[in-house]
Amino acid sequence: MNISNQIEQKTYLALQPILDRNQRTVAYELLFRSGITMTAEFLDGMTASANVIAHAFTHFGLDQILLRQLGFININEEMLMSDLIDVLPRDKIVLELLETIPVTPEVIDRCLALKAKGYILALDDFIWDDRFTSIIPHVDIIKFDLQQMDKNELSQTVARFKGYKVCLLAEKVETKEQFDFCHDLGFELFQGYYFAHPVIVSGRRIDAARMALLKLLQQIQSDDSFQQIEQTFKEHPALSLKLLRLVNSVGVAGVMVIDSIQQALQVLGTKQLQNWVLLLLYTSDDMNAPDSLMHLAARRGKLMELLSASIEGRVRHSSDFSGSAFMVGLLSLVDALFGMTMQEALEGLSLAEDVKLALMQRMGDLGRILKLVEYAENGDFQNLEEEMELMHIPVQKFMAAQVDVMQWLTRLNVI
Repeated sequence: MNISNQIEQKTYLALQPILDRNQRTVAYELLFRSGITMTAEFLDGMTASANVIAHAFTHFGLDQILLRQLGFININEEMLMSDLIDVLPRDKIVLELLETIPVTPEVIDRCLALKAKGYILALDDFIWDDRFTSIIPHVDIIKFDLQQMDKNELSQTVARFKGYKVCLLAEKVETKEQFDFCHDLGFELFQGYYFAHPVIVSGRRIDAARMALLKLLQQIQSDDSFQQIEQTFKEHPALSLKLLRLVNSVGVAGVMVIDSIQQALQVLGTKQLQNWVLLLLYTSDDMNAPDSLMHLAARRGKLMELLSASIEGRVRHSSDFSGSAFMVGLLSLVDALFGMTMQEALEGLSLAEDVKLALMQRMGDLGRILKLVEYAENGDFQNLEEEMELMHIPVQKFMAAQVDVMQWLTRLNVI
């Protein structure tokens, strides 16, 4: 098997959200790996990287994945100076120049040429050095790794950018304190685990709207009648309106417009209703869940649902294994949503044992799928590849599922 065939069969992708000051997802950092590059080294690493990226765009349709969002891609010196960079769509891609690229007249000329073509340029892992003064005027975004400098260093460095027309991006934001600090300094973009895992405060009470949704979830699991479920919705008009908006946004009834709760219940059925109730946990107007949390939860749920089909036929599961997978994905962030531990958040819910094991301990087939999805989110390609091989999930199926998920989220109007 030649190198191009190996790259074609073993291309991995991770998407890490980049958010604005209002915690809305506006871009993704795209991390690519070829399975072959995890176990072997190429003499021409630039060509291998370029082939992986080009193949990902042409074969997996990353232009369809990104849609309204921008994609940040790491570029080394060889890639920057190569004509192969022209395979990247200038209206979709931010060229993230690695800190290893030397600032030479040739590099600056290349940046000017790329800017003239319409590319957006970013400097990665920026730490102030006077040698950068000649290139800063030609880039659009500066990325700061918060793990590489303390607050004083960060403040002093940011102060140097007064007068420059650049956008500042804080990377590896892991706490609310870091987010607030960078927000106050004037950062416009943010990236990091904090947005998926906000601080959990044990003992926090669940508000009335979320309690109503948990009651609905419990009614569905207890096989209550649609009349009983409808009554609960009627007691909470805001939730009823949100449900109707969600149902109509994806056209579940084709050309038919859903205009009543009773109609929505009849069209959706129990399985789909459960999915929408779970989504409502993150999307109700009177709740303060950040856009990033809603987006990640929905993405996890749908991706787990699609991946569950890869193992459903080989192992005996409940009749609604894919529905359980969707539920696990959405509930996997409910601790962050409620601001409490997972155990506290799940109290009072009569969940199936395999769902509980997946959420609490990442065990069982559902737990393994959840771990796989988390590996992909974090760009942990080594564990991702190992887990996919153990679960006999083909790379092509995983990548196709990621495309389907992003298109589904777009129809849902959450990206």
